[in-house]
Amino acid sequence: MPLTHNGVSFAPGLPAGRIVIAGGPGSGKSTLLQALAESGEICYEESSRVLIREQLAQAGRLVPWGDLSAFAQECSERMRAQLTDSARHRRCFFDRGLPDLIGYLSHGGLRIGTRPTMGELTFITGPVRSGKSQRAVELATRWGSDTVFVATYQTDALDSEMMERVRLHRAQRPAWRTLEAPADVAASLAALAPPPSGVILDCLTLWVGVRFTESDQAIRTAWSVQLSEFKAASWPTVIVSNELGWSLVPTEPQARRFRDLAGTLAQLTSAAADDVWLMIAGCPLRLK
Repeated sequence: MPLTHNGVSFAPGLPAGRIVIAGGPGSGKSTLLQALAESGEICYEESSRVLIREQLAQAGRLVPWGDLSAFAQECSERMRAQLTDSARHRRCFFDRGLPDLIGYLSHGGLRIGTRPTMGELTFITGPVRSGKSQRAVELATRWGSDTVFVATYQTDALDSEMMERVRLHRAQRPAWRTLEAPADVAASLAALAPPPSGVILDCLTLWVGVRFTESDQAIRTAWSVQLSEFKAASWPTVIVSNELGWSLVPTEPQARRFRDLAGTLAQLTSAAADDVWLMIAGCPLRLK
């Protein structure tokens, strides 16, 4: 008889030996574990992400991919202590130890499953009101409550219209931690505790505007450094930008300079990104 959980059915029975359950976001991994737990075949612990995050905070360090297996062994004793005596003799599954990483505890050993999205960089660009920010939020919801939103606009209390835009923007996203126009984005993110589970930077064009008094070369160099730090981070990052070059050539020299800078930095970002999306009228078009 099939197992059923939340309307999803699975064939009963588990193969012998150790098992890793892997799949993309929303593919039903946790639903399968919960169904197996209800059947009595396994015990199931949902709190391993919290436990590992606490271990990270206590260790005061981020764990590179190459060290994950050893670090998982450090966590296993604490995880095992969470199990009841009646559960110790069954195979025990721990759901999502790190973003997109499934660890499992079997006969006292925690092993690592799928590779996490560490350093993954997604670039979203498009015209004004095309749905860029909403798309970024949709991508980031899988990262959980430790997502960090980097707002590059420097608020001006005298600009009531922009302040209203900021208010609406905040209301349209979850209650994530927010960094307001940090001078060094990567350094500010690295100093956070607990570390981010993922980052949205919105947006690149406003980041350029804050630095517009600097030389073009200085701005390009500063952004290249930020991109390198994003790629080396232990969390995924989504960068939002605006397409400014689809209209007439501006008549003002400074407007032309700003347009050119935005396009140049967009090219740098696209080259570094793992995924690139163009938003048009709320519809995403994948470019890379």
